Amino acid sequence: MSGTIYPFVISILSDRVNKDDLILEIGCGGMQYRPFISGRYEGLDLPTSPYLNEAPFYNCSAEQIPCEDGRFNIVFGVGTFLIIPDIARTLSECHRVLKKGGRLVIFDYQKHVCQQLRHSDPNHRHIWDFKDLTLYLSNAGFELGCIYDITEEANYRGLFRRALSYIFPHLRHIPTWLIVEAIKK
Repeated sequence: MSGTIYPFVISILSDRVNKDDLILEIGCGGMQYRPFISGRYEGLDLPTSPYLNEAPFYNCSAEQIPCEDGRFNIVFGVGTFLIIPDIARTLSECHRVLKKGGRLVIFDYQKHVCQQLRHSDPNHRHIWDFKDLTLYLSNAGFELGCIYDITEEANYRGLFRRALSYIFPHLRHIPTWLIVEAIKK
C-alpha cells in the first residue's frame, strides 16, 4: 500500500534538491517521492508502518536516526511529524544529521486540521501552528532567523499549480497544510 503523492511536495523539494544531494525522508512509507527527487534518496520508517511496500533504508524510529552527524543535505517528512511521540528528540536528530546549510522541510497539517485528526485518532499527538513548531525547531538547534513558513510557496505556484489542480483535486486544499523549512547554520 502506498501513500498519496502531493505535487506541491515534489515542486518544493525540486526547487531545493541538487542531483548530488543526499536526502532522507522521515516516515517514508511506500517511498512514493523517491522517483521524483533528483538527489540520492534514503527513507526511514518504523518496521510496523502499514504503508511499507519494501524495507526502507532505515527501519527504525526517527527519534534515534542511525547515521553520522552532518550526513544529509535535505531531511523531509510529509504528514508524519505530528504522530512522532518524542518530537523534541526527533527534531534534534534531524538537526544533527543535516550538513551545515542543510534543510529540514516539514509538510504537516495546520492547527485546525491537527485538532480534527486528534479527535478521530489519538496517534495524532501534536497540535501546532507555525509559532509552536518554530519553538520546537529552535529548541532542537535551528536558529530563529533560519526557520521559515513556506506554506504560501505551495499555495501560489502560478499557472502550473492551477493546471495541476484540475488533475489532482486535493491541491485545492493546500490551506490544510503547514509547510515549514529550517536551515542548519
